[in-house]
Amino acid sequence: MIVVDTDNDRLQIFSMGGDFLRRIGEHGSLPHHLSQPMCVALSRDNEEHIIVTDSVNAAVKIFKQNGDFIVAYGDNTMFEFPCGLAVTSHNYIVVSDVCKHCIIVMHRNGEVRNTFGNYGDKITDLDQPYFLCVDQEDRIIISDFGNTSIKIFNIDGIILQYFTQLDFKLHNEHYVTLHGITVDPDGHIVVIGNSSVYIAANNGRFWEVLLPSDGLFSPRGIAYSNTGHLIITEYDEHHKHQVSMFKYNTDDFYSLNSVPALKLRDSSKSSNISGTTAKDSVDGITYGELPSSLDSEPVRFDMEISTDTS
Repeated sequence: MIVVDTDNDRLQIFSMGGDFLRRIGEHGSLPHHLSQPMCVALSRDNEEHIIVTDSVNAAVKIFKQNGDFIVAYGDNTMFEFPCGLAVTSHNYIVVSDVCKHCIIVMHRNGEVRNTFGNYGDKITDLDQPYFLCVDQEDRIIISDFGNTSIKIFNIDGIILQYFTQLDFKLHNEHYVTLHGITVDPDGHIVVIGNSSVYIAANNGRFWEVLLPSDGLFSPRGIAYSNTGHLIITEYDEHHKHQVSMFKYNTDDFYSLNSVPALKLRDSSKSSNISGTTAKDSVDGITYGELPSSLDSEPVRFDMEISTDTS
């Protein structure tokens, strides 16, 4: 499991039981350094290189599994605050830029294939898109923080679907803060909203998956393991950093497949928004095979949070 340790400017690698294995990166501005890394993913090839967004150095950086630095892509003209990260089945690297309010799709060699998104509140616009993922059809699914919405685009930047807080139907929540986002094997969107984890039906309605009563305190990043677990990173202002793994049964949400999809509304109008192989990665987490001994009880381990990077 590879976890982005943002404040310590490094990646930390653990066994799936939570045992510390090694770390990658150190603070600095040289190509092999990291400064406030945000999200991590693996390349979709035999090498499974580690790809990370480096927000302060405004770059996407790639390392070997053993931690050896390979290459850095980007500069201050290409990125301003690269954050969300995913890799498509064709090995395109998809990056969200929070400050430029856009999505950059890159070839594996670092060349830009295309970009899309502008600041605003129309359905094709974005406002601080911190997190994203790609589904089994290589659709790009974005957690649009500032617009409190989920937006789905194809690889060329054409809007396919979007859901707003009105579609979520969380009547007890006056405002929903969206964070990490992933998809399960059935293509359902699983997203962090406030301090809970929800699954989104085809019409955008949110259904509860995990709540604070299940032990969540401040979830941020999320990833799905094909062995059937959700892996969640959590941290709060009191410096409690934790990774949790929960058993996730897709059969519990099978009935959502019958919910009709919400039709795409007129893209020329404002949306009137009111209110993270057995290996893959999303939203700051990369995971491998989970031990078969795990059951429905969550497995948790604390992150080391000292500033010693030696």
